[in-house]
Amino acid sequence: MTRRVVKKLTSKHVHVSGLNKMNVKLAVQVLSESVGSALCYLTALKYLPSSASDTADFCTKIYHLFDSLNSRVLIHRTKPLLSAASSSSKHLEEWRNSLEFIKTIQFQTNEKKIQFPSITG
Repeated sequence: MTRRVVKKLTSKHVHVSGLNKMNVKLAVQVLSESVGSALCYLTALKYLPSSASDTADFCTKIYHLFDSLNSRVLIHRTKPLLSAASSSSKHLEEWRNSLEFIKTIQFQTNEKKIQFPSITG
């Protein structure tokens, strides 16, 4: 019997087509903290290569960035980044860290590493 580590993910999250390519909800579910945790778990059990921990880190960081940009309430008790941004909140620190992280992202093809064109000009 096969068990799914991340229960919310389905084939539509992996095989996207048509309008689903622009579906933010699917992207948020794929780039979630639970997916990052699952990748770490499967890496620790040697089901995935050690390089999967980089993908896990990416998922978790993007998830926190999504949270910080998706505030819906003035104060969120369990997730401070879901609270409204203010001069005393952790949002500015999160955004600075996210910007530095985004500047380091590279996509690797068989021939070379490519950085975001929007970052390199």
